[in-house]
Order: sequence, then structure tokens, then C-alpha cells
Amino acid sequence: MEPGLFLILAQTCGPTCDPWFDALLALAATGSLFLVAVFGFWVSFERLRGFRRIRRLSTEPIGTVLTGPFDRFVELRGQAKRATAERMLLTDTMAAAGKRTITVTWARSVFWKDRFRFLRHEECFLNQIVLDDGTGQVLVDASDAHRYWLSKVANWKIEEAPDWARQRYEELRQRHGDTIASWEDSGFSARSIEVWEEYLPIGSELFVAGRLQPAPENGNTVNGSLGLATVRAEVASLGRESSTAYGLLVEGILAFLAAAGAAVGISRLTPWLVGTLVRYLADQQSWWDRVVQGGIMLVISAVAWWLTLLVTFGTIGVFGEMITLRGRKSA
Repeated sequence: MEPGLFLILAQTCGPTCDPWFDALLALAATGSLFLVAVFGFWVSFERLRGFRRIRRLSTEPIGTVLTGPFDRFVELRGQAKRATAERMLLTDTMAAAGKRTITVTWARSVFWKDRFRFLRHEECFLNQIVLDDGTGQVLVDASDAHRYWLSKVANWKIEEAPDWARQRYEELRQRHGDTIASWEDSGFSARSIEVWEEYLPIGSELFVAGRLQPAPENGNTVNGSLGLATVRAEVASLGRESSTAYGLLVEGILAFLAAAGAAVGISRLTPWLVGTLVRYLADQQSWWDRVVQGGIMLVISAVAWWLTLLVTFGTIGVFGEMITLRGRKSA
């Protein structure tokens, strides 16, 4: 779909178009396709590798795994626990692990200048998950895992946000006081606050695929137990083993198709990019004009590249999550 869209863009301009605008379209379109191709092939490789690993191994009891060698890839399933459960603020759910991202938006009503500023703060508790299947316990660190968990997002105007959200907003103001003061001196004002939470409900069944590591020599204290081994999770899912594998497979196939389509699009758009840049550089302009226009072109292109990656791989992730968590509902 993306290559076709960009090819349509390529046909909207020609020799009669403004050289700068034509070059901007070409750079944004070709750069977006290049990044989709690079990230697409990488994401496809990672997801398909995860699918292959899950299909090759079988889920083992934790007690059996702990009797075998360490530093190996294992698949486990058990109940997620935590020494001190965290309360998720959007759902009032007690969670064994989760991540909260708070984004405050500043804006100003000046249409010919940049209009938005953002501050983002993250709160993570993704390690120290205790996985218990009745035969034993291990710690799970899901910090770097591909997670199929529950999530929720909410957005409010600053004056309408709940007390706990406004408290985070005030903490951000204290932490970034000088930056915010400079923004407000330039006409910006805080407009909205968005909170996104991803969480693993306490007591839920968790499927984990990752590398088993021995307990540290000085031990660790979780739920009153000492010396628990740790699994550095590559995949942590609320779905069943089979649905998780198929979720990874779907993401891998979609990422590969997006990357392949982007690669085809690059081959079609490269002559357009070269031609537009040559025509733009042939224009008689001062050095300063080239610097200013080139900077604006790069900024706008970078935004287009980022949005393309966000939409493309965000959509792919949604499909994988739908398949995986559908398996959880039907389990």
C-alpha cells in the first residue's frame, strides 16, 4: 500500500512544481520507504526467529527446568506474582508488572511557527516478576521482552485531569522547570496530558520464552525466597503458547511484506529523488537560503519518516496482539 501511495505522490509534481516542494516530497517519500525496508526486515527476522524457537521447544515445568543446565533458552508457563503488587491508575488493577508513559503537550496558536512541545515521563516495573507453576519459582525480567499484555490509554485537558495525573504534571514542571519556563515565555501553554499503561494483572497466567540464568551469588529476596533463578524474557505473553507463536508469525510476515513493498518502492522512486534534488540544487540561491530551506526540509522529512514507522509497525503490532490475546480469551 505504501509504495503505491508514494508513487501517486511522485506523480503529483513535475517540472512545473516548486523545486523545493518537489525535493521535499521526494526526500520524505524515499526516506520513509528506506526506513520501512530496513526496520521491516529486522522486525521480520526477530519475530520469525521467535516463532521458530517457540515451535521447536515445548513448555517445561519450572521444577524440571531448575534441575537442568543454565544459560539456555526455555519456555515456561505459570502464575504471575510480585512481592509488592503495583496498582494501575487507569484500571485500578493490581499488577505484577507494568509500564506507564505520561505525555504532557504544550501548544501555542502561532500557525507559521512550530506549535507543539512534548514532555514524556516513564514509570516501569518490568522485572522482579515471580513465575510460579506449583513445581517451582523463577524470577522473570520482561524489560526487553516482546510483550503481549493488556493496555489502556486516556487523555484529558490539563484542568480536567484526575488528581493523580495532575500530580504527575506538577512533578514534570518541577523536574523541567527551566525548559518549561522558556516554552511559556515563547507563548506555549500546557494543553493536555495523556497516560498510557501496559500491565500484567497479578495472578494471571503468563507464558515466557527466554534465557535461564542462575541466581546471583548474593541471592535475591522475593516473596521471602532466596536465590531464585532469572529468566531474561524475549517473549512474555498472556496468550497461550500456540497463539503467541502465531502472533509472532503474523507480525513477521506482515513486516516482511511491508519491507519488500518498500524495497520495490525505493527502486521506483530513486530516479524521482535524484531528479528533484538535481533540479533543486540547480536553482540560483544564496548559501543562507540553502541552509534554511535544507534544514526545514530535513525536519519535515524526519517527522514524515517517524510517522510512517509509527503507523506501519504500530499496525503490525496490533494484528499480532489481536491474534495472541484472542487465544487468551478462548483458552
